[in-house]
Amino acid sequence: MSTTVITVTGNLAEDPEVRFTPIGRQVTRIRVIENRRRRTEDGAGWEDAEPNAFPVQAWGALAENVAESCRKGDRVTVTGPIVTDRWTDKDSGQQRTSQHITATDVAMSLQFHTAQMTKAQRASQQQGPDADGAAAGVEAVVAVVEHHAD
Repeated sequence: MSTTVITVTGNLAEDPEVRFTPIGRQVTRIRVIENRRRRTEDGAGWEDAEPNAFPVQAWGALAENVAESCRKGDRVTVTGPIVTDRWTDKDSGQQRTSQHITATDVAMSLQFHTAQMTKAQRASQQQGPDADGAAAGVEAVVAVVEHHAD
């Protein structure tokens, strides 16, 4: 079985949304907007095209770091597989689908920012791999230090 992995770069449409599963596992949701430009019909200039919006979910320690580090408008790069969810609508009984990226990595873009990395310290961290398959203690929280305008 193959998994399609995608990498997108764009700005956060809103602050991260934090939720918890019934067993207490954190999931953080963000929406990454990729603004696009295209040639005008006459080919002489450029105009804004319809932006792409990518819903993203981060789990576990990555979810904690995204929630603590990212804010609306921040430019990020997200990598992860595309996941399709299927369910039956409770009201209409119709089958529904939606797609999102399950983030395996979220990084702050340094194109317009500088950043300082700070190792995340959490009581929940343990030795060895965690549920996400990452080594404990290697997560980082990024603080945006300065914004540079174009």
